[in-house]
Amino acid sequence: METLQIKNLGQIKEAKIEFGDLTVLVGPQATGKSITLQLFKLLVDTGFVQHEIAKYGMDWEKKLAAFFDLYFGEGMRSVWHSDHSSVTWQGKTLDMPKLLQRLQKDTGEKLFFIPAQRVLALRDGWPRPFTDYSPGDPFAVREFSEQLRTLMDREFTTESLFPQQNRLKKAFRDLLQRDVFAEFNLKIDKVRSQKRLVLGTNGSDPLPYMVWSAGQREFVPLLLGMYWLMPPAKVAKRGNIEWVVIEELEMGL
Repeated sequence: METLQIKNLGQIKEAKIEFGDLTVLVGPQATGKSITLQLFKLLVDTGFVQHEIAKYGMDWEKKLAAFFDLYFGEGMRSVWHSDHSSVTWQGKTLDMPKLLQRLQKDTGEKLFFIPAQRVLALRDGWPRPFTDYSPGDPFAVREFSEQLRTLMDREFTTESLFPQQNRLKKAFRDLLQRDVFAEFNLKIDKVRSQKRLVLGTNGSDPLPYMVWSAGQREFVPLLLGMYWLMPPAKVAKRGNIEWVVIEELEMGL
């Protein structure tokens, strides 16, 4: 069983999480759940995260505070206290400054992260690229958005995104069709050569992103994240993915 222990990181005084096949974190707002999950991503994918940040022209100058500002988001440089913060992962207490000062080997992504702020991934109905965000936006949001953009560019050459028979079981498709999409279909449309996601039915005018319900805006990025995780070909999983984190999956439903 994988174990993560945290002491004095941001608002977290002390925490110990033992990860099983399914682990659920429940608690009030602003108690450190997101920081814990983002830290978990960083520990599992240290090299991947560092190389992604460097690939898009961002430099943390080998300083822990600057790295945390880039990774967790602007204003988060002060979450680590050099005299009494600590992180223990799989029974080993880590030297975080030393770990992040050196560029670690990129062994590929092993943890796929769907953030709570996933609604930010769509602008005018199309996934935003990594560089479309400000440098102070959290890495998890930027990377999720970039992965959706790549998914749309590489795998969806047809107009219809939902429902699709080769993605999700029929029982799930029927529930989503009834309770989220209200009998509408999710499609790819074009306006002056610009692709966008719309809701529509046969013979009706498409509904652009700005008139979708709040629940539909919340759910579509989650659906696309599920599509990324479950490719249509007969493949058990995407790449080297061993972990999946979904924040606030009930939001908007």
